[in-house]
Amino acid sequence: MADAQCARYYEHELPDVREALRCAFDRPVDSRESGFNREVLRQTENPLLSIEGLSEVLKESALRKLPDCIEFIENRLQEEQKIIVFSYHHEVIDALQLRLAAYPSVQVTGHNTTEQKHLLAARFRDDPDCRLFFGNIVSAGQSIDLSVADTIVCVETTFVPWHFRQAIERTESVFKTGRAASVYVLTTENSIDHFLLERIFSKEHVISQVVKPSYL
Repeated sequence: MADAQCARYYEHELPDVREALRCAFDRPVDSRESGFNREVLRQTENPLLSIEGLSEVLKESALRKLPDCIEFIENRLQEEQKIIVFSYHHEVIDALQLRLAAYPSVQVTGHNTTEQKHLLAARFRDDPDCRLFFGNIVSAGQSIDLSVADTIVCVETTFVPWHFRQAIERTESVFKTGRAASVYVLTTENSIDHFLLERIFSKEHVISQVVKPSYL
């Protein structure tokens, strides 16, 4: 696996989420990414929906880093019983689930009804053999209880801080005891994805302080 440099953050606004790590894989970046004005991207409220062509470039970038993401998730599964995996594009979610088919899982996207979402979330919570929850970070990031898990892996985000907050709060529950969730955000060094995450980690202060870099 390409080296994944992880900067550790401590969370202040979400008291039940103690830490998050942004993990940057050392992979080549698509030359098309250099064609976007990064300052315009930074200032756009929802660049995935507002900037023409950006969504496709980021989807292909996510698909290229899948080997690293899959190895990362498999390594975490050696230590964690259940893991929540969030992404944005349906193709990326489908590819993740297919390549990790050795581990029983459920998937929740915008294609599911509200009732189906709750049933799938219940299976993830109640079935000890169901180890992975794959979800669209918008559609699966609200109104379902995933508090059985202590680990979240974000392969993609929407770069909208509210979506990120809602998604990581799925591990919270008034009935939950024990350690708080750990959140891993997987990206590629020097990519647009890596650049845009600053609007979550810095500008919006969702995760506010870099403590030190480390390596997995």
